[in-house]
Amino acid sequence: MNKFLIIISIVLLSTSSFSKELIEKIRIYGVIKAKMISTSVALGSGLVHVLPSEIGNKVIPGTILLKVLERDSLRSYRSTISGFVAKVHITAGAAISPGMPLVTVVDPDKKFMEISLSPTDARKITKGIVVKTPVGKHMGIIDRISPIIDPDTGAVIANLELINNKYRIGEVIPIDLILGSKQCDEISTLSNVGGYGKDYLIKFVSDQDACLMKKK
Repeated sequence: MNKFLIIISIVLLSTSSFSKELIEKIRIYGVIKAKMISTSVALGSGLVHVLPSEIGNKVIPGTILLKVLERDSLRSYRSTISGFVAKVHITAGAAISPGMPLVTVVDPDKKFMEISLSPTDARKITKGIVVKTPVGKHMGIIDRISPIIDPDTGAVIANLELINNKYRIGEVIPIDLILGSKQCDEISTLSNVGGYGKDYLIKFVSDQDACLMKKK
């Protein structure tokens, strides 16, 4: 019986020595944004005559946001979506000109998360990648990835389809993009990785562990 247990132990040890895998993750921050935003823009010149809109007002399509006196006529600006008034860009009596923003309405029930990735990290991900919080709570999956690099920030933008709507617009949340299990020649804690410096290179870091590969 003892010999049998010893044999099993040897098999298990030898098997585990050849199967060294570590889940690769990208730790990053995402910003909650609204899918539906509508900003009324001035179509002509005039004076703000009636301004019933206040921040927090609930509106539906067709709700009058403001009225502008243009020469001898009164132009009404109406909401095109359901939601709440998020920002009033002008005041009653103010002079406006074409193109000026007037009132912004946001639908808080339809949200997504926007993620900014380095070009290197962006090359590692695909649509459908699972996203979790650092404590392992499922957030959703990557829905869209921009095909270009933003020339202003040098980042690649990706969108996350959320599985719930409890997050507030504008909230910044730490997340992990789960890239799956990857084969490693050795796995070391970050505190001990220096001991492998002569013979191994770091393939990637996940939490407090490093996936190492032998130098060629």
